[in-house]
Amino acid sequence: MPSAKSGVRVAARWHRCRVSAPRERNYYNGLKTAGLFGLIIGLLGLIGLALSAYTGSWFYLIAFSVIGFGTTLWGYWNSDTAAVRAMKAVEVSEADAPWYHATVRELAQTAGQPMPRLYISPVDHANAFATGRNPHHAAVCVTQGLSLIHISEPTRRTPISYAVFCL
Repeated sequence: MPSAKSGVRVAARWHRCRVSAPRERNYYNGLKTAGLFGLIIGLLGLIGLALSAYTGSWFYLIAFSVIGFGTTLWGYWNSDTAAVRAMKAVEVSEADAPWYHATVRELAQTAGQPMPRLYISPVDHANAFATGRNPHHAAVCVTQGLSLIHISEPTRRTPISYAVFCL
């Protein structure tokens, strides 16, 4: 039976997710998120400014700025549930999928992360992803294709370890 370290090495080697130090990676992830949110707010503000200049009313600038702030705040706060809903995934208990809980718990402990919520999506291809605004509000989702197919343990652990280590 392969250890958690083999899945971790495979994920790190192929995807280079854990190459940098966790604090450095979290800093750059936060910087990229803030930059993207700023870009969305800025674009909506420019649209509002153009409409305000065209109509002579400040209403559009204020309205588009509020819409920009509101949508980015909602997107940040609900990123974990939105992705899981889009995949039509259901949360699974340890009794429903013991191998899944054991694998993620072992990988999360190895990564020094808290245990995320676990979901299974009714999609037939083999895949896994992680989502959430931070490790304490994270979710890991595997597809039914990954959970039901008869493949070797290291092959099944690789996408899950990548998802867990990229939280």
